[in-house]
Amino acid sequence: MPTTSLARAFSEKFSERASQRCLGWRRSQSDDTYTWVSYEEFRSQSGKVAASLRQRLPPDAYVGIMGHNCYEWFIADFACLWAGLCSVPLSESQ
Repeated sequence: MPTTSLARAFSEKFSERASQRCLGWRRSQSDDTYTWVSYEEFRSQSGKVAASLRQRLPPDAYVGIMGHNCYEWFIADFACLWAGLCSVPLSESQ
């Protein structure tokens, strides 16, 4: 069956890899230890934010996301995808 949306395509791949590592980050610049989340954890967390966005914003809303490259930024971006909203990355320096 053909994929009909980007959100559906990501959702299918996230399901296939549910228990695998999705995103990781260092706890601090001086520590080489990574914190990891699975695809299912990431989908669950971003899905909760998506549900909140759906309740608070009209379906044709655009969402600007400003911040540095971090886990929370990816949560926000995917939440917009799951909610069917357009997200626009904004530079902190502009």
